[in-house]
Amino acid sequence: MLFDPHRHERLQEKPWNSGEMESAVSSILLELDASLHDGFLSLSGDRPGHDGLASLSLYGGALGTAWSLLRLSEQTGLSLSANYREMLEPTYEHQLSRLADQDVHLGYLHGKLGQLAVLCCFDETSSRIDEFLQVSRAVIERPENELMWAAPGALLAASLLYQRTGRKELVPIIDLAIRRVFNEWKVSDESPTAIWTQVLYGKSYQLLGAAHGFAGNILSLLSAFRFLSEPQRGELIKRASETLHGSVSRDNGRVNWIQSLTFKQPNKFLLQWCHGAPGLLTCFRAFPTNEVDSLLLEAGHTVWAAGPLTKTHGFCHGNAGNGYAFLSLFERTGDEEWLDRAKAFAVHSLWQSNRAFERSGQRQLGLYDGDSGLCWFLMSCLRAEAKMPSLDFL
Repeated sequence: MLFDPHRHERLQEKPWNSGEMESAVSSILLELDASLHDGFLSLSGDRPGHDGLASLSLYGGALGTAWSLLRLSEQTGLSLSANYREMLEPTYEHQLSRLADQDVHLGYLHGKLGQLAVLCCFDETSSRIDEFLQVSRAVIERPENELMWAAPGALLAASLLYQRTGRKELVPIIDLAIRRVFNEWKVSDESPTAIWTQVLYGKSYQLLGAAHGFAGNILSLLSAFRFLSEPQRGELIKRASETLHGSVSRDNGRVNWIQSLTFKQPNKFLLQWCHGAPGLLTCFRAFPTNEVDSLLLEAGHTVWAAGPLTKTHGFCHGNAGNGYAFLSLFERTGDEEWLDRAKAFAVHSLWQSNRAFERSGQRQLGLYDGDSGLCWFLMSCLRAEAKMPSLDFL
């Protein structure tokens, strides 16, 4: 079977109500703000449930949370009690001061590069851009070949930062990252079509998902599409389509992608943003030709048939991430059935979040694994937009 039914649960049948969702976004933002403003810099693992903030990451760390709340307040017009823009620099410096050099990761979603990308968005003096460029060069040379820690993440970060600021000094780094990502995209013994090999924790994998593999790398190249030469664009379209079709698994009218081509046990099929069909759907949202559309539609029907995940309401391995798969299909097709399905997952995600809040008495703070990410998903459903923070914009 292409997904484990025990990882999924029945969809909550409560109908979508836009007014309730707008109120939920405001309420959750205010609750997150209240839990942070009285001592944001001290939230470094010394409070129950807040230990993730200690990490130097956009994924779930303090600066990623601050950036998310800042951008959400800009988008909603909601006034928060803390000035998160002023918190960005001291939060970054505070976290660096707590970590030994060997413990500082350099990557985009996990590491220094993502933090610097955020700081550069608000840095009118350009004091951080040289540091961003220096760290980018180091990240491009890393062996992981995936979005979180290596060249694809550097490419995505630089492309999104260029989109936000238009800084011309980013173009050479974008070109360097493009060359690295293309050079590492090769045919292997495990795949008749081109694939990347990830070196993670001393082992080699050929992962297909968004967080660590093929799909996330395609997203990074699509983010830099304007910088690709015509031959590179043609190669991207050809290789990506061939690998998407060549690596798909089918069973009883459903489709999914195995976690890795290098281990093929049935229990390695997941159906979440980080690994499986939902992440491939979001990463191929802006694919420039329609040759992948029928397969993406099949994938969307599989995500819907499986139902919501039992795990959580967040981006990475939760229902907000799976819901963005439906929003991606709505954007590609214009079919409002996919928007309605995204809204159904939004209702379910909010129910999960509120249930967790009732149990613990606090909101979950991370962007990818917490309630600020849920706010983005609810707002995306309200606006019928598919772009995800840190993946499609900064």
